[in-house]
Amino acid sequence: MKYTAKRNISLTLSLVVLILALVVIFVWTWPAFKEVGDLNKKINEEKSQYDTQYQAVQIAKSIIDQYKSLISVSQTISLSIPRGAEIQNLLAQLETITTQSGLSLQSINFENVGVSTPSSKKSAQNIVQSYKTLRLTLGLTGNYESLKTWLNAVESDIRLMDIVNIAFAGSTTDSQKNSGLFNFRVILNVYYQ
Repeated sequence: MKYTAKRNISLTLSLVVLILALVVIFVWTWPAFKEVGDLNKKINEEKSQYDTQYQAVQIAKSIIDQYKSLISVSQTISLSIPRGAEIQNLLAQLETITTQSGLSLQSINFENVGVSTPSSKKSAQNIVQSYKTLRLTLGLTGNYESLKTWLNAVESDIRLMDIVNIAFAGSTTDSQKNSGLFNFRVILNVYYQ
């Protein structure tokens, strides 16, 4: 046989072996490639479901946070206009305010004024449907600066209170006449539900 014929047979055999090798490799690896493609598709579907569920969880968290803020608003309203008169808490608040402002509490009188409804439009969305008023008459002793401090503290207190009237007179005792002390009579309304 001639050299060229041997070479052609050798090249043909090499080409046939190469084609057979590619066919064998393709046959064996094609299912693996197909499996990888299927797994990638499944991963993308799972990732899409995860993203959807993650967004739902984030929406739920924001709703919970909004609910928590509404609870804090409700609690603040309950402190401002409590469900009952809570006289013991009111007395403690007034005593603390009076002591810290430098006044002394001489007397206190309570009077129930009645039930009122808010002047705004009545709707199911009103948090406070109606409220009751408790009128307090306080007898205080101290100087004018202490009274201003006391008024400031009452104004900024969490409990809703309106001052109706303030009257004052000079002190009647001989030891307090020239000391700058006054006797104050303060009437204020306190509200509850």
